[in-house]
Amino acid sequence: MRWVETNDPGLLVYPVLCLFAGLRPELEATGMDWADVTLEHITVDASIAKDAETRIIEPLTPNLVEWIRAIRDSSKSPLPLRNLRRRWERAREVLGRAGHTMPCVIPMRATTLPCTGTPG
Repeated sequence: MRWVETNDPGLLVYPVLCLFAGLRPELEATGMDWADVTLEHITVDASIAKDAETRIIEPLTPNLVEWIRAIRDSSKSPLPLRNLRRRWERAREVLGRAGHTMPCVIPMRATTLPCTGTPG
């Protein structure tokens, strides 16, 4: 996350939403509208939710609120993400993770998912 924060800050919203809010990488994190991310809650529209029902993520952890605040202060609207696959692969290559499967712990969902580096 530190490399992304320094070298591609517009991409930072992606791991933050996946890791700290529990959004699903392929649809939810890539299909979010920045207006649906507030300091109080995150609204996942039914059109991108796995179960096709709108869901509200709340309360947000203090850590997540601080990340949202930092992202909001550093950019106008990081969502929707553009060129995500290319940008995420670049980060993985620089960090020596290209071609490897890494576990991603999604704390709010209490699950572990493989991160293939090819989201959305």
